[in-house]
Amino acid sequence: MKCGCNSIQILTEHFIPVKVDRRKRKGKMAIQIHNQANQRKRQSVEDEPQYKSGRNDEIYRKLRNKVVSMIRADGYENQTRILQSFKGRPKNFYSYMRSLQTVKDTVVALKGDDG
Repeated sequence: MKCGCNSIQILTEHFIPVKVDRRKRKGKMAIQIHNQANQRKRQSVEDEPQYKSGRNDEIYRKLRNKVVSMIRADGYENQTRILQSFKGRPKNFYSYMRSLQTVKDTVVALKGDDG
């Protein structure tokens, strides 16, 4: 007895829509930065308090500084790329600038002298 597996698969591919993932990827790090961060984490785990020496601490500090500088450089490149993509699109530019704002305007309740 034959099963209609092939026909079910054909009908599934033909009539069931495929969902497209449209979420924005925030905080996407380059693979090199990710690898360096993992190496830094391993080094900090290896530096148990009883085995901590000046040499291990120096290695960790160098790795930490390298990762921080790589993350900053990646952030600057990303920001430059984003800003260059706004040519002729002022709405996108202003929405991006609002997202960078540190002070958010909010309405606060006002109290008088009588409470």
